[in-house]
Amino acid sequence: MNSKRAAQRWVMGGGVFNCVVAFPFSMPFLHESYINLFNWLNTALRFGGNDWIPPNDGGNMLFLNTAGLALFLVGMMLIYASKNVSSRIEIALFNGVVRLVWAMVAIYYLVNHEVINLLYLIVAIDLILASSYIYYYFTIKFIRNHEVIA
Repeated sequence: MNSKRAAQRWVMGGGVFNCVVAFPFSMPFLHESYINLFNWLNTALRFGGNDWIPPNDGGNMLFLNTAGLALFLVGMMLIYASKNVSSRIEIALFNGVVRLVWAMVAIYYLVNHEVINLLYLIVAIDLILASSYIYYYFTIKFIRNHEVIA
């Protein structure tokens, strides 16, 4: 499989992942049930950490819903980028860098504040996606520059 096709699949997959994971957080009537699902999965898998307490005040609910909408939008941007990955690979690269930063912040909270350990799984997925985006960015840029020189 060529690099552009593989990059397209990784970027599309990351976009779909973002949309699926983030959408329930963006809806005022879904986020509490979704957080409870995370807690149930964490307990069922015996991952440990403290349960995630759904926000019950308007300000924190609005903040969570806004973050969910922003992550959903990022997912849509990745899906858009996957349609022409050769010329939009920078979108995936920027997303990969932000995923790396988020992973470091999440690990801080996982280690120091004992948040729900199911987030280690999300961190691992984000690190894999970030690595693939950065790899394909340089691969596609090298191929593009090599084609121009040849």
